[in-house]
Amino acid sequence: ERLPTPHPTLPLPRGAPELRPPLPASNGTGLATRYTLSLPNDTLLQGNIPGVNLGELWYSAYDSANNRIYLSAACAVYVVDASTFSIVGELPWTGCGVLYLNTTGDLYLSSGSHVDVVNPTTNVLVSRIYASEAGQTTIGIFAYDPVANAIVVGNYFNTSLNVVSLSAGRVVANLSVGLESLDAAYNPVNEELYVANYNQGQVEIFNSTTWSKTTISIPYTVGLFVFGVAVDTATGNVYITTYGDGNFLVEIGGSNNTIFQSVGLGSYPTGIVYDSGIGRLFVANSVGATIRVIYPSNLTTATLLTLNVPEFLIAGPWWISYVPELNSILIPTSYSDSLLALSDQNLTVYGSVGGFARPESEAWDGACDCLVAGDYLTSELYFVNATTYRLERTVGLPGEPRAITYDNATGDLWIAVGGLVGYSGLDIVHGSNGTRVALVNTSGSFPNSVAYDAADDRMYVPDEGPGNVDIYNATNESLLATRYLGGATQAAWDPETDTVYVSSWYTDNISLLAGATGLLLKNITGIQAPNSIVYDPVTSMVYTGDENAANITIVNATSEQVEGNLLYAYSDQILPQPNSTLLFATDGSGGITEFNLTNGTSTTVAAGVATVALAWLPTGALAAADLLGAIYFLQPAGPGPLATPILSLAPSYVGVGANVTVRTQEGGGTGSYHYVYAGLPPGCASQNRSTFSCTPSASGTYRVEVTVTDATGAVANGSAYLWVRPSSLVSFVEDGLPAGTVWWVNLTDGLSLQSTASTVTALLVNGTLGYSIGVGAANWVPSVPSGEVSVAGAPTAVTTTFLELQPLSFVETGPPTGTSWRVSLSGSIVGSTTGSSFNVSILNGTYSYVAAVSGGGWVPVEGQVSVAGPTVVQITFIPWGYNITFRESGLPSGTSWWVNITSGTGVRSSDAQAVIYLTNGTYAWTATTAGGEWRGQAGSVVVAGNATAVSIAFVLQTYTITFSAPGLPSLDPVWVNVTGATPGAGTATGVTVALANGSYIYAASAGPEWEEVSGQITVRGQPMDIAVNFTASLQTVTFLATGLASGATWNVTLGNRTSG
Repeated sequence: ERLPTPHPTLPLPRGAPELRPPLPASNGTGLATRYTLSLPNDTLLQGNIPGVNLGELWYSAYDSANNRIYLSAACAVYVVDASTFSIVGELPWTGCGVLYLNTTGDLYLSSGSHVDVVNPTTNVLVSRIYASEAGQTTIGIFAYDPVANAIVVGNYFNTSLNVVSLSAGRVVANLSVGLESLDAAYNPVNEELYVANYNQGQVEIFNSTTWSKTTISIPYTVGLFVFGVAVDTATGNVYITTYGDGNFLVEIGGSNNTIFQSVGLGSYPTGIVYDSGIGRLFVANSVGATIRVIYPSNLTTATLLTLNVPEFLIAGPWWISYVPELNSILIPTSYSDSLLALSDQNLTVYGSVGGFARPESEAWDGACDCLVAGDYLTSELYFVNATTYRLERTVGLPGEPRAITYDNATGDLWIAVGGLVGYSGLDIVHGSNGTRVALVNTSGSFPNSVAYDAADDRMYVPDEGPGNVDIYNATNESLLATRYLGGATQAAWDPETDTVYVSSWYTDNISLLAGATGLLLKNITGIQAPNSIVYDPVTSMVYTGDENAANITIVNATSEQVEGNLLYAYSDQILPQPNSTLLFATDGSGGITEFNLTNGTSTTVAAGVATVALAWLPTGALAAADLLGAIYFLQPAGPGPLATPILSLAPSYVGVGANVTVRTQEGGGTGSYHYVYAGLPPGCASQNRSTFSCTPSASGTYRVEVTVTDATGAVANGSAYLWVRPSSLVSFVEDGLPAGTVWWVNLTDGLSLQSTASTVTALLVNGTLGYSIGVGAANWVPSVPSGEVSVAGAPTAVTTTFLELQPLSFVETGPPTGTSWRVSLSGSIVGSTTGSSFNVSILNGTYSYVAAVSGGGWVPVEGQVSVAGPTVVQITFIPWGYNITFRESGLPSGTSWWVNITSGTGVRSSDAQAVIYLTNGTYAWTATTAGGEWRGQAGSVVVAGNATAVSIAFVLQTYTITFSAPGLPSLDPVWVNVTGATPGAGTATGVTVALANGSYIYAASAGPEWEEVSGQITVRGQPMDIAVNFTASLQTVTFLATGLASGATWNVTLGNRTSG
């Protein structure tokens, strides 16, 4: 396979001898890090200010006396100025949990086996309280009990909480809890402590005086894991979040500690806090990074706020806190490395600290005269002003940017995006404003570099996934070829020999490709894991960083042989300084090394903590991107020397007679500048200006040079190539538009033509070009919006006809206000809306349509509409679902019961039946009552096009009551009668009776020789053992005598008793 070659070979073909002046000497640049741009909050700081990797954020506390926020980040404690939201220090003590008390003015830090008491004003450790038993560690400070003047501390992995008395300075109680207790809150209304037990799915309640415990189990249908707990200090009601299978908010009555109700939240709710200032609950959702603001009086009414943090599997936040002094909610976002401050007055984030910026790639953008940096964590592109060093704009990208290259012919940025999150491929955007030009797929999922071959109008894109190099036409973004190399990491282009060098970390070699054809020329082997690679036109050398050899390999681009190496660590990027023998490299550790290639010396400049990308600015400054969210700008001291000018020729590939803009971007030096241009084509003459336009009159390849001289006589040179090709006149003619309507033609070579006349013309380079046609009137469209034009040396005309669009409106009735619905025309979805009407502009004709409600529940409407002018179609939606009736039996009249459905819905009733509306499908359900006195059922119901009834039988929950007679022989029979229950019979060892909760009278008997025993018992939710003590029954025995004389005295002795 061979690539088409639109350009003749360069003036210096492969293998031709080179005549090159001696390398210029250099005494170093004297660069130093003068400014730090913090990207998360667009703050420009003087000097080298290393970034902070906050890590996983847990707790926060506000110090009202000093207006500071203390932030726990993986047990390190950072001090944040609440006015500027900047990190002003780090405490010398660790603190996994943090708490500040206005009553004492002290800060409490829990870590290891102790709690440290710190005076935040003097930054002095006041005392250390050992708060754990042997073998235990303390992580969180969960709550403060003002009655006991104690804090409750604990560890997620332990089964106990420790109550630390601040008055006594020691542990005064150890509370037994379930494994993995995550949160606790003190209820001032009933003076009880509520502990959320994650693993056991329950809430444990402690009396703050006696520390006695009551446990509430959360029904499995509501939530398997209990995470957060908050108290409404106005009512005393308690609210907990369930995380995982349930995702519910549960309300517990503070007066009786029973579950009132539960509502579904979704998105894995975690931390919860009650804002007493506005009377609202704030609930953090860890997945999706959102906050719900909820009315306690109506839990189904909520405001959903989305936090601007990058979302991974879990973005956080976990625990949040209310700060009444600031009218704010503090939100540590856990895995997103930032603390947000949310105003409870307008529900907006007004401050943030930390950051979630990770710039990994940089490039100079000549279209906007600015620096661009790609952030792989947030998938954003930053535009940074080259003069003020401040952010000008941020543009979202569809995936993780790995490399950026600027095409000075089109003014576009080619961005390689790929990795673990989002889209993988090429995102091509306008360099002037970041708007998208095209998304282009690559052969693999990890494009890691983009090399621009200006001579052949090619983009070479190595992809680490399959080890390919994709080759694209830089003008129309079409894929020309894919070369499999077995490994492809980064690429660099040598304009002198028109060769593309591709490093392969995987195969330990560098591949050389012909720029014009993309064919493999040779492999340079034996290089240990080459990664970063760059071509230096001054030395005619290629430099590549060897990850496994801790050096930089030097390849002679003329002989194509390895000439030596520079001792260095792993290099993230290597960048030569233009027109000098200085080479700069960074290894991601916060140092930038400057190699003097003339005398073999090197120096290192400190810049940040994890600098990984470098780019030169026209001012002579070096920009270094740091993975901890900053860009560092390195400049010489004082005004600095005259910087190497950056010469741009736009477009750099033009036809004869087309306009070219010549622009020089200079910097540094002193006073005004003088410009001299050499090597310009015929039709263009040198001008003493930084910017001018001209019209080349002869084809050829031109190396244009500019010499810039400042007021002191200092001279700096820059150069660029211009390719001028034969051209022909092409006319685009429109028909149908009203007079004066603006229309335009965009060509794939980057040229844009615009007019209000019926014809526009341009000189185009011979060949085949793609074009697209647009119009400034919204109700007109071209009959053929795009195509190709062949230019072959003779004038060419392209004619297009514009057609007028007609308004077509769909008006719906039926669904509730705000319901989303959509319309498809002739099989294609044209849009959706939440309003009552949907409007579209369309050409005259007959169309089939389908209108449907998003999410279902309503019958779609189909039909056909003929458009011959403004048209309105009425849509009436009919519900699509069925009543499902649950009928209960067994419950006393008026008993409250409910059915929970797996879809997250449910229905409650105190009548004999409950009705819910469900669409077709299979639903699992469970039935239960409050208090658990009646045992319900579980099952599933199939909804298949009609109403369905489900019967539920409730059975009274009973407990085994065992009656025993310890005074009788074990095998003697015993009978027990209990009011309202089935009589029981057994032996003296035990007679069992099943009873529900309540009070009962019983009677126990053991035969005529024993007295019957009766009594009263009360059943309270658990089995009971009742011992019955029988006493013997005394009976009269009469003896009759015969045969004695009347009046004779006689008696009977029975045992030890004698009759009278």
